[in-house]
This record gives sequence, C-alpha cells and structure tokens, in this order.
Amino acid sequence: MMTNTMKWSWKEVFILLILILILVPFFIEYLLHDFLYTLFQESLYSGTLTGLIMAIVFTVALYFVALKPHDLSWDAVGVNRFPTRYWKWIAVWTISLIVVSFYC
Repeated sequence: MMTNTMKWSWKEVFILLILILILVPFFIEYLLHDFLYTLFQESLYSGTLTGLIMAIVFTVALYFVALKPHDLSWDAVGVNRFPTRYWKWIAVWTISLIVVSFYC
C-alpha cells in the first residue's frame, strides 16, 4: 500500500498566501489596473488584461514555489491533459458559444 505524503511545507504555503493576499492585490489589482485603465480608457479591456496577468502570476508562482523545488508535475495539483477524444467537442462548443454570442 502506497502512502501519499505531501512534500510541501508551511514555508511554501505562506509564500503563496503572501503573494495572493498582499502582493497581487496591491501591485496588480491597484497599480497595474489603474495604469491599464489610463492606457486603454476602457474598463473591459483593462479588467480582462488584469485578470490574465493575475492568472499568469498565480500559475508561475505555483510552479516556481511549490512544484519545481520538489520535482513535482502538474498532476500534483490536479492539472491533467484532456483525453484526445474531448478536443473535438471542446472546439465545437467553443465555436458554438462564439457564434451564439454574436446573436445575443
């Protein structure tokens, strides 16, 4: 029987919490969002780009703080590949939603 032990320590948890709860809200949500709003003069574009940058920062931080130092793969946090047979339906539904959004 295989025991499943977590390799992460409280150090990684606290680093990620500080990033998520302190650094990102100040630097990205406050400073960068205001800069992007003055650049685009449109809240939709600045908000979308802010969200994309936040997602990139969270993903990169998770990789460099928690996964790479312990030689873990993305499977450790539940990220897996889609089976090949799903890709056809992902494309069909994506195109369908884009087409329907033009008519609503």
